[in-house]
Amino acid sequence: MNNHQKDIDRLYQAISELRKLMLERFEHVDHSIADQRKYIDNALVEQRKYIDTSVSELNLRIDDLRREVALNMRWMIGMWLTTMGMIAGLGGRILGMY
Repeated sequence: MNNHQKDIDRLYQAISELRKLMLERFEHVDHSIADQRKYIDNALVEQRKYIDTSVSELNLRIDDLRREVALNMRWMIGMWLTTMGMIAGLGGRILGMY
């Protein structure tokens, strides 16, 4: 009986040490998971900032392009009207209307 009690005590001790080791490992895993979450959160925040900045820059470029297109359209319409006026004037001069 005495030998059995010694074996049982040794088993309890081994189980206790195994629990401690498991708890240390679990704590290490928890810290590792927390670090990974922080890293991923920071990476996502940085990516979001980069995307927001890129979108803002693209919006500014699109606004500039729209202004330039509007200006070019005005010039094109003005040149067309001038050309039509010159052609009408030349036609009128040739046909003797003026």
